[in-house]
Amino acid sequence: MARMIWSSALFLSLLQIATANPLNLKRWDDLETKHAWTEIPRNWELVGPAHPDQSMQMKIGLKQNRVDELVEHLYQVSDPAHSRYGDHLSKAEIDALIAPHPSSVEMVDSWLSHHGIAPGSRTSGGDWVTMTITVEQAEKMLGTKYNVYKHTITSETIVRTMSYSLPRVIHEHVAVVAPATYFGTMKAMKATSFVQNTKGGDSLVGGLVNGVDASCSTKITPDCLRSLYNSSSYVPSATGENRLGIAGYLGEYANHADLQVCPCIQ
Repeated sequence: MARMIWSSALFLSLLQIATANPLNLKRWDDLETKHAWTEIPRNWELVGPAHPDQSMQMKIGLKQNRVDELVEHLYQVSDPAHSRYGDHLSKAEIDALIAPHPSSVEMVDSWLSHHGIAPGSRTSGGDWVTMTITVEQAEKMLGTKYNVYKHTITSETIVRTMSYSLPRVIHEHVAVVAPATYFGTMKAMKATSFVQNTKGGDSLVGGLVNGVDASCSTKITPDCLRSLYNSSSYVPSATGENRLGIAGYLGEYANHADLQVCPCIQ
């Protein structure tokens, strides 16, 4: 009888511990592949293994909890026919929509704690966590090996991996981890952003579009944009409501003086 009572007491104690600390039951070593390459991406070559003590700034992107609502808001404020056109959200409102669910934050923080890593800085919306860790720590967390790769055109070197894994219990909570399998860099993209076809006479811009003027391979003008977007015959109907935004990427930006002389911009 005493033995039975002792066994029952032990079972109840273990049950209380498990109930009070449900995350203790999670298996952080039960890894599942999040993303993997079958071969090294084009224009990159393997140099060798990354040094285990090398530091890296790791970013973890958590799943955004209300992103569908955000997309709906963006469509409404961008539609000239909608009553909310131009009524843009404040930064605080956007942060609330992109914030991860509290359970995602708790799960990822527990995973990092398991590896002895304190969560670093967070974005205002809380959907990105940044911390400085070593290559060795990253390899243990992600069940992978990091290597140094060199870009064959720019000679730029980066530390990346061909695949990485996450515990099954946090797959639904994490959108992406970087640096990991994403090989793109600003310098590399700029070096390969324009490709010209010398065989047929037509020009390829970004390797995607045929039949535009050859000069569009090295510079962009309003005529290039009309050709690329097939909008030469387009006539705007809501002339009093149109707004134009011009973005710049890869170190290429609009010339404000050119914008003033362009007949299509008033």
